[in-house]
Amino acid sequence: MLKYSHPALAWILDYWTVTIFLPSILLLIAVLALVTHRWDGRDAAVRKREQWGPVRENVFEKINRRRERPNSAATNSGRSP
Repeated sequence: MLKYSHPALAWILDYWTVTIFLPSILLLIAVLALVTHRWDGRDAAVRKREQWGPVRENVFEKINRRRERPNSAATNSGRSP
């Protein structure tokens, strides 16, 4: 009955491995590849941040020290900045 009333549906169900199973497996692979790619990108960003984090903090500490030194020297010597 299905074969004569809905020929397209009958064909899809006859070849379910090609029309349903294979596309779903390919979609699953594509989704996993996308998730893995994004996850690797986030890991790389965190790794880069951790690698340069101490250097940045050290640079900011040096800048803050330079800013503090002239002010403290100016108050001790009586000169204006």
